[in-house]
Amino acid sequence: MAEKMQEPQRQRPVTVRIEAFKGSLARVVAESGLPPFLLEMLLGEYLIGISQVAQKEYEQDRADWEKDCKESEADG
Repeated sequence: MAEKMQEPQRQRPVTVRIEAFKGSLARVVAESGLPPFLLEMLLGEYLIGISQVAQKEYEQDRADWEKDCKESEADG
């Protein structure tokens, strides 16, 4: 029985995902019924968490990049 080759799954472009995210976020905010001062507090806390994750990701990417550069220099 011949196996069917799977084609790589297409991903939505980041610009399309951003617009979908904005729409979802706007809907959730509107449906929450929370007053703006609470939304500001909650979204601020959420942003701090995202910023911490983004910083860790940056640090890991930079460390990986520097390691790859050193290995490339050693190889050639």
